[in-house]
Amino acid sequence: MYLIEEFFYAALEVKQMEWARLFLQIIATKIPQTPKHMRLLGMFHEAIQDYDKAKEIYNELISINASDYQTVKRLVALERDRGKINEAITLLNKYLENNQQDNEAWLELTDLYLSKHNYEKAQFCYEEILSMNPGNFHCNIRYAEILYSAGSENLDNLYNARKYFSHALAL
Repeated sequence: MYLIEEFFYAALEVKQMEWARLFLQIIATKIPQTPKHMRLLGMFHEAIQDYDKAKEIYNELISINASDYQTVKRLVALERDRGKINEAITLLNKYLENNQQDNEAWLELTDLYLSKHNYEKAQFCYEEILSMNPGNFHCNIRYAEILYSAGSENLDNLYNARKYFSHALAL
């Protein structure tokens, strides 16, 4: 089953929709109407650019199980790819209320805020990431870069950026 899923993902990646449809049918016979099958069906609809149907599938899955983090992340990716950054931010914030330890979600939220040039909220997100990974020099460098970018708003940010760059160097 694992290989069929991988072939499905590969077919989507290279835009071979007939192959993807075939692999999806095989998956449907093995695990019909499971959350995994429905999520893959949503991904298929994303690939054929039927975004409304994909969103409908994802929302249905989330209504059944609100803690289905994979579906929430697919829905966030869908909204981000459609250019609906504010909706993606709202979804991620709602998700992070219950899943504060999800480093990947914090990184995605940081990127979304940076795309909107909202450095203050991006700083907050990266502070959360740093609290989970204080010894990771990549996190320190990225946080310093965010502080430096926001430096024109607050001179203290430039001083703190220098401190975090130095700390990253020490690490």
